[in-house]
Amino acid sequence: MTRIMWGARTAAIVAVIATTMSLTLGIILGSLGAYIGGWMDTILSRMIDVTLSIPQLLFASLIAATFRKPVADWVDALYKQTGLSIFATTTYADLIVVFGALAFIAWPGYARLIRARFIFTGKGVCRGGCNGRRQAIKDSDEIPDSQCLGTDYRRPDLQLRRGHCG
Repeated sequence: MTRIMWGARTAAIVAVIATTMSLTLGIILGSLGAYIGGWMDTILSRMIDVTLSIPQLLFASLIAATFRKPVADWVDALYKQTGLSIFATTTYADLIVVFGALAFIAWPGYARLIRARFIFTGKGVCRGGCNGRRQAIKDSDEIPDSQCLGTDYRRPDLQLRRGHCG
């Protein structure tokens, strides 16, 4: 059992970090595209469509094979320049390339989900005081409330749920 856990260590690290990176990228791009709308939403939607149309495992392998050598050369140059032992081998560089490749192929699913939540309106089951109507995040009361707190309309405050100002 110990050997299995020791062997699964790298796979678990790759899964957690790649998922975190792709989730972060998907949340940022999906919410920006839906909130700004217009040409930004169109470009983001086309990027999502193109990325999802390519076979994911093949695309991740292509990205990893393409960027492995330049990243390894960069890490080697950092080792020669700084002398830090963390840059002595290219193991970490290989992991960074794998993290990036897996995050790059997984972000469109998260971005599409977040984008849909931002622009969704209509009837639905809702918990809390919304009277049976789901409301899009960009049309919710928190955005004008954040504007009366002094934030710019293009950059909604992340702490929108502090309460109403009025």
